[in-house]
Amino acid sequence: MVLTFCAATLGIAAETNQSDAAQILLSRGDELMGRREYDEAIAQYTKAIELRPDFAEAYNNRGYAVYSKYDGSDPLADLNRAIELRPNFPHAYNTRGCIYMTRGQADLAIADFGQAIALQPDYPRAYRNRANVLMKKGRVREAFADFERAGINAYADFVGVIWFSTLLLLISLFVAVQVNGWAADDAEGRLETILSAPVSRARVVVERIAAVVLASAVVVAVSSLAVYLTATSTGISLPGGRFIVASAAVLPVAYAFSGLGHALVGWRPRAAVAILGALAVVGYFAQQFAPLFQWPDWVTNISLFALYGTPMSKDDWGGIATLIAIGLAGTAVAIFAMRRRDVGR
Repeated sequence: MVLTFCAATLGIAAETNQSDAAQILLSRGDELMGRREYDEAIAQYTKAIELRPDFAEAYNNRGYAVYSKYDGSDPLADLNRAIELRPNFPHAYNTRGCIYMTRGQADLAIADFGQAIALQPDYPRAYRNRANVLMKKGRVREAFADFERAGINAYADFVGVIWFSTLLLLISLFVAVQVNGWAADDAEGRLETILSAPVSRARVVVERIAAVVLASAVVVAVSSLAVYLTATSTGISLPGGRFIVASAAVLPVAYAFSGLGHALVGWRPRAAVAILGALAVVGYFAQQFAPLFQWPDWVTNISLFALYGTPMSKDDWGGIATLIAIGLAGTAVAIFAMRRRDVGR
């Protein structure tokens, strides 16, 4: 009997040690996931599963890691196993719902997100994921209701993402058109005529940039007012203060592009518009697609628009200050280049 008791005790201790070791491996895998080291994370989760074949969390996390790699591997087997082991595991349903959402299987995704919410009613991520699927299916009211349950001001965020991201692109392209005019002034001899009067080249640079920023302010004010009034007339409530701040924050973007544009005109007039247009378009698409495909942060950060932030939700004065600094630096370089180069060449 004593031997039996000792053997049982040792067995329990061994199981405890294996369980602790598996938990440590799970934590290591989570740390690696945070650094986007997916293969290494998968290896840790796999070791955890080998120690504890009934470890639902390890199956869930490994499935999510495989899903995050986007290399064509199928993560569903791991998620199905996690749910089989723990039918009341909300995170596994949410993760499987994300996989269905990516594959375009909207109804299955909605069902899984709904099950996750039923198991954990205070699950903001599941509400947000279901809202995204509902939005794609055109079930807008249900989607906004889920956004609200997720703690998101759906209307404000929707306007912030859709309207202001579009406005940033339009303003930057508007600046590119003005830069094209500056280059044409030089190439066609109009700048030479302007400089024949007793006016400094620095003044020409400053007045040009100021005129573009002022024109941008008019475009932003008129278009944003139209959007705000339209939203209000259709019953969409937008925070007025935030909307004004978000609109005003577009102007430092216009200034940054104007300063860079004039610096480019002073350096390579014929290439200025192409370079500035590329900065605008690439920056816009980086902002739109990086979150969707979970690209690395540096992809998002290559865009000047990243410095604009999300002023409909929170302030980012550091980003605004950086945009102004870029505009000032561009203006200084433009003045220096204008003083040194021969007009008409």
